[in-house]
Amino acid sequence: EKNTRIQQLVKRWESLEVIGGKLFHRWETKGRRHHWQWVVPVKAIPKVLAQCHSSLEGGHFGFWKTLGKIKQYYFWPGMTSDTKVWCKTCYICCKVKGPGRSYPAPLQQSQVGGPFQRIGMDILGPFPQTKRGNRVVLVLADYFTKWPEAIALPNQDAQTIASALVEKFISIHGVPNEVHTDQGRNFEAKLMEEVNGLLGARRTRTTPLHPQSGGLVERLNRTLTKYLAMFVAENQDDWDTKLPLFLLAYRSAPQETTGLSPAQLVFGRDLN
Repeated sequence: EKNTRIQQLVKRWESLEVIGGKLFHRWETKGRRHHWQWVVPVKAIPKVLAQCHSSLEGGHFGFWKTLGKIKQYYFWPGMTSDTKVWCKTCYICCKVKGPGRSYPAPLQQSQVGGPFQRIGMDILGPFPQTKRGNRVVLVLADYFTKWPEAIALPNQDAQTIASALVEKFISIHGVPNEVHTDQGRNFEAKLMEEVNGLLGARRTRTTPLHPQSGGLVERLNRTLTKYLAMFVAENQDDWDTKLPLFLLAYRSAPQETTGLSPAQLVFGRDLN
């Protein structure tokens, strides 16, 4: 196995370079951009896999996202098969997610005008009340960049949701053109009324729409729910403290539909 590893590295000789006493591999993306990946010694491979998959920052995401995270910084011969085996045999993933499934081909990205013009919104919960008094999560996802937001709230009243939407999303990303939600038309009308009241003279022309396809927020909800199941305490009163690291993990993970992480599409760089 050691000889096979050396042979594979020799085949990539032109892409290798010693930098600061360590061996690095030059990885070129489809856009002809490149960066250096540290060539991981055999003994350190399990540590890298655990960091990129099994830690809070790794998020216990599936094979595709885990491999994408690894490729951002690391390289070793056989890393694809090693990552697939690690994810498939992860004890916590098997316990929470059930039997492994086959990995589908990347989805086709739907046509969206630009970042944060069209977002999906849902309310996840109620969960057990936390020490901070939170019971639900306002989940938001941008259809263009796949950028997620998960905001813990004490209730799902329209006023509470509107305040969080303005303070934590609109103040940063601007007013979206469309909000896809399935919360019911009465709730949507009340929510838009509350948002307009908070915005004052800057009245939103946001159109609430019911999702017909795509399921972006639904997939994010499932991922978030599984993440919380893996990391929350037994009494489940600390789940809101896990949201920031979940968001870090998700924002830095490449997405099947874009091939890039949400952070790369929003900031033009990876999150460290």
